[in-house]
Amino acid sequence: MATQQYDIKSQHMNASGLAVPFRARLKGYNVFASSATAGQAYFYDTSSVSATYTRTLTTVTVTYENHGLYANQWVYLDFTSGGALDGLYQVTGVTANTFTVTTVASGTIATSNVTAYLNMLMIVDTNSTTATSLLIPGEGILARAGIQVVLAGNQSCTVFYG
Repeated sequence: MATQQYDIKSQHMNASGLAVPFRARLKGYNVFASSATAGQAYFYDTSSVSATYTRTLTTVTVTYENHGLYANQWVYLDFTSGGALDGLYQVTGVTANTFTVTTVASGTIATSNVTAYLNMLMIVDTNSTTATSLLIPGEGILARAGIQVVLAGNQSCTVFYG
């Protein structure tokens, strides 16, 4: 007979921010959209790295040694100088010490600074007022430093962790 898990906690979020400020495992979520407008909820590990970047036209090249990323992986980039737009980006190309993403903005940005969150835990798309829920089986998804939530659209969510 399987034992029931009893150490699950929850945190409700009405806006983007830090949901869990310590090492935890993402166990599930409920995402609630308050309108039928499409939106997304991003759940990522709060561990981050400081890196540099340049932008040529719509291609941003981030330099960080031994980043370990691969094409099509998702990252959250917080551009701390230079003027690029913070957000969730899909990696389009990689070398051992750089990775590239494509932005909607175009132009040239000389070497500037970025805080990169390389460990995306979960991305949730919503397009109706029906709640989207998921319980992650087993141990859940490890967030080494905590769980950050970004709510893009008119949404709220409950994060389940343990």
